[in-house]
Amino acid sequence: MQQHSSIMRQQQQQQHRPRLRAAAARLLLLPCSAHTHKDSHTGASAYYHQQQQQQHQQQQQQQQQQHNQHNHQQKHHQKKHQQQQQRHHQHPQLHQQQKHQQQHQQQQQQQQQHQQQQQQQQQQQIKLLVVFCIYRICRQHILKGKYSWLAFRISPHRPPAVYAAAAAAAAAAGGPDAAAAVRYACTIHPRGAGPQQQQQQQQQQQQQQQQQQQRYQQQLY
Repeated sequence: MQQHSSIMRQQQQQQHRPRLRAAAARLLLLPCSAHTHKDSHTGASAYYHQQQQQQHQQQQQQQQQQHNQHNHQQKHHQKKHQQQQQRHHQHPQLHQQQKHQQQHQQQQQQQQQHQQQQQQQQQQQIKLLVVFCIYRICRQHILKGKYSWLAFRISPHRPPAVYAAAAAAAAAAGGPDAAAAVRYACTIHPRGAGPQQQQQQQQQQQQQQQQQQQRYQQQLY
C-alpha cells in the first residue's frame, strides 16, 4: 500500500510540474507590484518594459522626422509662392505695403540716429559747461590767493575727475594761472596718509590726470 501511494504521489507531481512552470512564467510577465514590492524589475518584465520604451522612442523619432519634412516642404512652397508673386506681379497691393513698411522702417532708423546725435551733443555741451565752471571758480580763487578754499573744493573726498577737469580746463585755456592750477591740483594728497602712500597715490593721480587731460583736450578741440 505504501508503494502504491508513493507511486501515485510521483505521478501527481509530474502532472503538476508543467502547470507550475506556466504559472511561474506568467508571474515573470506580470508587473513587479503583482508578486513583489521590493524588486523594481525582474527577468522578462524588465526586458518587456525596455522593448516598449525603445518602440515608443522610435515612434517619436519617426513622427518628428515627418513633422520636420512637412515643415520644410511648407517653407519651400511658401518661398516659391513669394517668388512667383514677385515675378508675375499678381498682387500689387502687397508690393505697395512692403514698400511702405520699408520706408517707415528707414524713417524710424533716421529718427533714432538723429536722437542719438542730439543726446551725444547735449552730453558734450554739459561736460564743457561743467569744466568751464570749475575752471572759472578755480581761476578766481587762485588769483585771490585763496589756496585753502581750492584745497577744500579739490579734496580727497571728491572724485578725481573734479580736479582733473579743473587742471585740464586751466591748461586748455592757458594764461598765467594755468601752470599754478595744474601744479596745485597735482600736489594734493589724502589726509592722514604716510609718505610712501602719498607718493603712490600721487603717481596714480598723475596718471589718471594725464589720461583725463588728454580726453578733455580732445573734446575741447
